Amino acid sequence: MENPKEAAAAALETAVSEIEAAGDGVSSYAAEANAIDSFARRIGELVGVHGLDEHPVSPLAGSLTDHTLSTKTDIKGAIEEHAEGFAKGGDGVDDPLNAYLENHVVGIEAVRSTDAKSSTLYRWCFEHAGVGEFFIETGDEAISHYDPFALRVAIFDAVGVWTAEPIKSLRDSTAWGNWIAPFISEHSREVEPKGPRTVAVEAIANHIGRATAFPTVEAMVDRHGVRIDDDPEDGDPTEIWVPYSDIAQIAEDHGIKPRALQVEVAARDLTAEGRGNSVSANSTVRNEEVTYWVFDPSIATPQSYDPNAETPTERIDRLMIESISKTCPSPPR
Repeated sequence: MENPKEAAAAALETAVSEIEAAGDGVSSYAAEANAIDSFARRIGELVGVHGLDEHPVSPLAGSLTDHTLSTKTDIKGAIEEHAEGFAKGGDGVDDPLNAYLENHVVGIEAVRSTDAKSSTLYRWCFEHAGVGEFFIETGDEAISHYDPFALRVAIFDAVGVWTAEPIKSLRDSTAWGNWIAPFISEHSREVEPKGPRTVAVEAIANHIGRATAFPTVEAMVDRHGVRIDDDPEDGDPTEIWVPYSDIAQIAEDHGIKPRALQVEVAARDLTAEGRGNSVSANSTVRNEEVTYWVFDPSIATPQSYDPNAETPTERIDRLMIESISKTCPSPPR
């Protein structure tokens, strides 16, 4: 028959060894918490099932506090919770949240969008017997994994399992943060999908790359191109203008507002020099206001450059002159 006192001493020795092996640093919090929980569960089993007298519990807890930041009160409380569970014929308390995560999380995707100033979404994948895989999401735009209660609710909503609170040494918000952060780092892999703002900026670049550039805003409007202030190949351009109607269509096609697109352009330093974060400007063409966005030329190079583009009026005048010259007889010599 197992000697409870010897088993308790062995549990203490194992816990101390695991804590010392964890070393220092943020990742040591998780190892320390797991060692304390395993120790508390084992001592609780010895008290609740194998008849270990409760008097040694306090000295055992005190001995462990010499090697950990957890208090003697927290360790004793965890032991008592497990002892009560075992005494009732169970196997200790229900899985505390930290243990449930350790036992059932199979992976975490850290989804970091390529959009500037976007938050990270964490997609947790769990494996649960009888259910299979299930998922929850945490992050700035979802529930916070720094809130243990919110995590417990999310797990319950997903699979119907109501975990116990984290072990006592992790119930303080700072202690939980120190545990959950390295847990996520250990189990996560980064996924970087292109965000809609990123794709929209790329669409603007593609639009410019397929366009003919002209030196005047009139030609830009009349010929449905873009304006550039110098030859993109042989000169030193400082600005590219794109009609706002084209910008608005690109924003709509990608499900974002022009304002969000403006923020992304500014965050990528694609606004023209001297304009700060502003991209919108306007000019008057034949008594009509024309609005356009002004970009730094680094965004893209136009497909072609036509420095001598005719306006529609100029083209009509030229064609009329050519027509007249073809129909009129030459003067006699």
